[in-house]
Amino acid sequence: NFSNHRSFYRNGGSPNVWALADAGVTRYPSSDLHYAQEYVQLVGTTFDCEVWKDPGGPGKGPDAIFPPGLQTTGHATVTGSVRSPAPDYIDPNGGPMNMGGTMGVQTLICISPNTGGGKPGQWRGMHDFATSGCAAASVAAGGTVPSGNNPD
Repeated sequence: NFSNHRSFYRNGGSPNVWALADAGVTRYPSSDLHYAQEYVQLVGTTFDCEVWKDPGGPGKGPDAIFPPGLQTTGHATVTGSVRSPAPDYIDPNGGPMNMGGTMGVQTLICISPNTGGGKPGQWRGMHDFATSGCAAASVAAGGTVPSGNNPD
């Protein structure tokens, strides 16, 4: 389903007319959804941070001094990860795959008027473009058609 044909142009000197258009996208009411899976195991280390000072033995004060505010606990760091395959999972009838809406495409809208009946022939509309609009689209596309196939 093509709609909103615009920006008419030719490829080279061909009488064919092309355009940008919006193409309707399909909706599948029932679809199997296939999930490729893997396990990821994080490897890490936990640690505490203690800052202390030994003043030099019992005669010079307590054996160790732990300044307040510099002690922290419960730190963790990731040191690596291990990936391993896991079984793929298929969800049968996982619901509709909504491919609805439109997407912009470049499409042929008017085919060369030389249809075997001699030159210049008749236009033929393509991809939901009305044949009656081909003459105007050809003029809008502009350019020279050296083959002389252009009816107008």
